[in-house]
Amino acid sequence: MSDDLQRRRLLDLIHRAQKNWQAEWSDFMPREEAEDLLALFTGTDLTVRTWGGWEGAERVRLAFSMLDDLTSDDFHLALMSLDGPAKFLKADHRDYLGALMSLGFTRDKMGDILIREGGCDFFVDRDLVDYLAVSDLRVRRVPVQIAQRDWQSWTPPEVKTEEQALIVASLRLDAVLAKSFQLSRRLAADLIDAGLVRVNHMVEYRSHYLLASGDLLAVRGHGRVRIGSTTGTTKKGNIKLLIERYL
Repeated sequence: MSDDLQRRRLLDLIHRAQKNWQAEWSDFMPREEAEDLLALFTGTDLTVRTWGGWEGAERVRLAFSMLDDLTSDDFHLALMSLDGPAKFLKADHRDYLGALMSLGFTRDKMGDILIREGGCDFFVDRDLVDYLAVSDLRVRRVPVQIAQRDWQSWTPPEVKTEEQALIVASLRLDAVLAKSFQLSRRLAADLIDAGLVRVNHMVEYRSHYLLASGDLLAVRGHGRVRIGSTTGTTKKGNIKLLIERYL
């Protein structure tokens, strides 16, 4: 789907949510694309969230409503399992994706595919559940079965992070960005000016913006870190800062 068509479709859904006061949702898309589209909700009075079924999701949906009580159910997604004999089913992400898309639906109706022993778990639009459950599918010529999974019994993958200690001159965005991703202060400022830096999912253009504990800092092409606590200062007055890096 082209960017213009995606925006027009989302604007139509925004207008419908404002008129009907019911939750609406977008198709699945990469997380960064979803965050780019958050600007469309400025001034709409809509509550908007992103969610892809688990904390580390790379593909997410936008759900939005005039009400402020959005829940995971408002994203209209389902968790499915694909299972086959582990002895014979030796497949990668491309194999599973190709097999599922051969059933006739497009990529924007599917979220993450999480590979495990003997198959995978994946997220889809809820309207596809019945169709998938009766589909005859093979992955690398191995017959497999598809069924809806119970959210309550499902354990999502662990989001891997590592803690890192930094010494920063201040909690300004450009200073922390440079230290977190081992960049020059000038390059950090350029990334901010280019709109490639997000704080708590929103693009931040102010290099002087002051970060706080708990803030999520994401840089396109470089990764994500969570701002932790300050643990003191050095003799030269610099700040000792803990961050949590997403691996």
